[in-house]
Amino acid sequence: MAKIIGFFETCNEVFVSGWIADETNPDQYMDIDIVIDNELVTNVTANLFRQDLLDANIGNGNYAFNVLIPKKFKDGIEHKVEVREAITGVLIPGNPKTFISKKLQASIDACDEKGIVGWAVDMSKPHVPVKLEVLIDGALVAKTVANIFRKDLLDAKLGNGNCAFHVRMPDKFWDGIEHSVTIHETVTKMALPSSPKKFQIGHKFVAKTDNRIKLEEVEILRRQLQELKKENEVLLLQLHKIQEELERYYLQEQKTDELRFQVVTLTQERDDLAELLKKVKYQFEHIIAILNIAK
Repeated sequence: MAKIIGFFETCNEVFVSGWIADETNPDQYMDIDIVIDNELVTNVTANLFRQDLLDANIGNGNYAFNVLIPKKFKDGIEHKVEVREAITGVLIPGNPKTFISKKLQASIDACDEKGIVGWAVDMSKPHVPVKLEVLIDGALVAKTVANIFRKDLLDAKLGNGNCAFHVRMPDKFWDGIEHSVTIHETVTKMALPSSPKKFQIGHKFVAKTDNRIKLEEVEILRRQLQELKKENEVLLLQLHKIQEELERYYLQEQKTDELRFQVVTLTQERDDLAELLKKVKYQFEHIIAILNIAK
């Protein structure tokens, strides 16, 4: 006859855990029934290894169980959980236990170039901010806490109104392709009611290099453009003065070697200025093109 030892250790909105063994037959692993609110939810074999069981000289240590709570019980209501030995129906020590899951009310309000915006509140603990994970196309891109105040949420009696969130949209999703965002509660992995939400952001603020130009970068480019305009005006003035001097020397028919040397020098300065003006013009046109794309 089996001599059952074990303990029902943990019960929360995520999982139940513990261990069970037959002291008279340690090589035989035991099956257990998980019963929630008198409903048989699942049957598993308790055969997970735990070092503490081995250290306590309980067979080979492979007698633990860890079972996830089904999603339908994550409704903010208190539930009673029992762990029974499957054949005899005997409750192992630690029974019964209860849990109350988070009762999430939430919404993803927007997914666009301004960011991922929404709110989330656990109605079972409305004044405790909800921790969230943001996934785009199945990949984790951010972790956040819904703790931003919004008066409309307060007016709607959603906790104290401090339950909104705002996550910056990563640059790589500004590609004109449709994507899907899913947000779930960090501990339970419960998806927000409005998940998943699809979005598509075009190539606004995208330069030829396919890198988004941020607003502050546009402002910097505008300032650079103004500086280039001033520099261009100074260079043109210098070029005009040099051209006038050249014309005066040419009128004197280049009578001396000194005059010829001055003409050559001024000609070189004129050519250098002309080349510099070309570079300024190129920078000017390049910035204008970028700013036009950013409109």
